[in-house]
Amino acid sequence: MPDDAQDQPALKRLRGMIEGTSNAELHLVQSAFLMILSKDMFDLRLYSDVAPAA
Repeated sequence: MPDDAQDQPALKRLRGMIEGTSNAELHLVQSAFLMILSKDMFDLRLYSDVAPAA
């Protein structure tokens, strides 16, 4: 697959972001994502408890 010259800077930035990310940063992002997901799941359970049956 040929590389598009315009994509090269974006690919280099993306590679730098991936390779430059430390384990601590990845853990922080993962923890934040899981917190948001847990809150959303809690909200859904709350809603299902109070929603009228169809």
